[in-house]
Amino acid sequence: MLKCDFGNLHREVELLEAAGATLLHLDVMDGHFVPNLTYGPVVVAGLRQLTSLPLDAHLMISQPADFLDEYLDAGCDGITVHLEAFGEDTASLSDTLARIRAPDAVSGVAINPGTNVSSLDGVLEKG
Repeated sequence: MLKCDFGNLHREVELLEAAGATLLHLDVMDGHFVPNLTYGPVVVAGLRQLTSLPLDAHLMISQPADFLDEYLDAGCDGITVHLEAFGEDTASLSDTLARIRAPDAVSGVAINPGTNVSSLDGVLEKG
């Protein structure tokens, strides 16, 4: 959705649906965790009103656990958070993933290119 015309989201969603999109992926950036700034839960809620396609939010934000309810309430069907946003606190990451799954949403964990995949061992074992 980053390349869409945000002044005409209704038309953009129609074009994506007509092209056969099966979900809409939303790269959410806060200008802190990553240098770019994109959209927040208000835009997600607006998109939810325009389509029944699943909305998949990739939260590239600091403190993602603090904003989960806003994105879930806005209509996200899936949320991915970054391991690095939790530092060494894998227990908080696991709790956050469980909170995402509680209302039947799909949870995911992303890692930055320089992060060793083994950093996810304890988190992935918990399911």
